[in-house]
Amino acid sequence: MKQQKEPLDFPRQLIKGRIAEVVFEQMFREAGDFAILRFGYEYTLPELAQYQKSYRDNAKADKVMETVRHAPDFVLASKEKGIVFLVEVKYRSEVRAVEMLKLAKSAVNRWDPSWIFVASPETFYLSSCHEIINASGVIKELSVGWVAEDIQKDIWVCYMSLSVAQNDNQQYPCAEYFLIPYTSRSACLACV
Repeated sequence: MKQQKEPLDFPRQLIKGRIAEVVFEQMFREAGDFAILRFGYEYTLPELAQYQKSYRDNAKADKVMETVRHAPDFVLASKEKGIVFLVEVKYRSEVRAVEMLKLAKSAVNRWDPSWIFVASPETFYLSSCHEIINASGVIKELSVGWVAEDIQKDIWVCYMSLSVAQNDNQQYPCAEYFLIPYTSRSACLACV
């Protein structure tokens, strides 16, 4: 039986999504290897976002707007290697392969190549859409090759201290939970 959503579910999910974007941006800014540019249409084309309803009567304009509406949230530009990454950022209380596969296929159809970053109560994830598709929807945990473990840990503690980052069905009752390395958090004896 499908659980009925509460009236506040949409605003809550919107807030969680924005927090995930802040987490992503701050982590990569602190890592220092990339220039981070907001790229989503709500940031780059606020005028178009404001008037998007008026474009729906024109099929060509609507098609362009649809592509713009699904623009990835960020561009990561490598400072030393001259490489650019388009990254869609998501919050998910639970990361499911079926949903990741659907997101990756949709992103690749519009913006190829592109990447997906997911902030969840378990950990942070980052993979290219092609990797996700080739792995049948499995997304890899954010590696220390992208962001050092100490930066991930600092951001994680801040992220998890916000109640919106917690799964509605799962509370983490102790402060010790946030102090152990994020890769070992399921082993927190104080939370058992």
